[in-house]
Amino acid sequence: MKTSTGPQSGTGVTGDISHTRRLEFDVIGDIINFANQLELLSREFKVRIVTSDSFLFTARQSDNLIRFLFAALKRDTSRRRDANIDVWTLQVV
Repeated sequence: MKTSTGPQSGTGVTGDISHTRRLEFDVIGDIINFANQLELLSREFKVRIVTSDSFLFTARQSDNLIRFLFAALKRDTSRRRDANIDVWTLQVV
């Protein structure tokens, strides 16, 4: 089984959105949609991880982050975002 991901950081809403007889937990928000869009790009590029400049900047601010090497893939003109973004993947060393 192959998996892919589009890690991103930001604000979303989490919670139980179902009727009282049924338990259904969900996460919604623009950041969730953006992470999904990044995950779809990982399929297009045939890589496991695709992330954005903003996520890498946030991750690099963490004192506990293991320093992985990321390689630029392309500048993506996203239909759901106002600006162009650079997308990155984890580089295999």
